[in-house]
Amino acid sequence: ADLLVSGSVSDFTNSQLGIVLRWTDDTHYYKAYINGGSFTILRRQGTLGPILATMGYAAQHNIPYTLRFRMVGTTLAAKVWQTGHTEPANWMLNATDTTFHSGRAGLRSSVNSGVTLDITQFTLTKATGL
Repeated sequence: ADLLVSGSVSDFTNSQLGIVLRWTDDTHYYKAYINGGSFTILRRQGTLGPILATMGYAAQHNIPYTLRFRMVGTTLAAKVWQTGHTEPANWMLNATDTTFHSGRAGLRSSVNSGVTLDITQFTLTKATGL
């Protein structure tokens, strides 16, 4: 699957813009997200959320960003960029994991009280490679 989502968060304090692949329930999925200070891929398995890949990424409040999250077989890859700018040619985060073999794709963001999450694009396609 290849999931592309564009959106903005009015305040990243205890909030994030996140998307999921191979989601089966609230405690089993892969997630790529930005939280204002980092860009991360994690695996949620029960109460555990091991980080599979992360890097610093200074996302700003009220600025739209686009996240692309792709999984082919056991390989996960993700990238993020400011919406309206050129998509990075290379994947920014890469990981390999064999835990989940199927599931759905979607949004999984968390926002603090009074924070606005504005999604402007959601596109899910079948991925053919990385």
